[in-house]
Amino acid sequence: MWPSCHAGSPPICLTTSPPPVPRSRNADFQSENPAQSVTSFGGLLFMLLAAGFIASVIVLEAGPVYAVFMAGFRGRSLSGLQWVWLVVSFTLVILLCILAVVLPMRLGERRLRG
Repeated sequence: MWPSCHAGSPPICLTTSPPPVPRSRNADFQSENPAQSVTSFGGLLFMLLAAGFIASVIVLEAGPVYAVFMAGFRGRSLSGLQWVWLVVSFTLVILLCILAVVLPMRLGERRLRG
């Protein structure tokens, strides 16, 4: 049960930490105070997108994790439909995490190159 409950934690930690290249999409390199970048439009947009990403991962994983937990609690096994739901849900989460890393990196790199 623990592997299914914590499978989404490492991808979320990797994708919500602010790497410098994706943040360069809206970066202001002429700013005198680095703290201004957090309160700028780009910083606000990053925080909103990160919150939306975390919420979507929670929504995708909540149902299957609950099914696994309740099956373990009741001493039953998962049905075939629940296994399909679990696999599809976790596959979507993995794809979402990959997209959350790759797309901002490409956009930031394109912006830095001009």
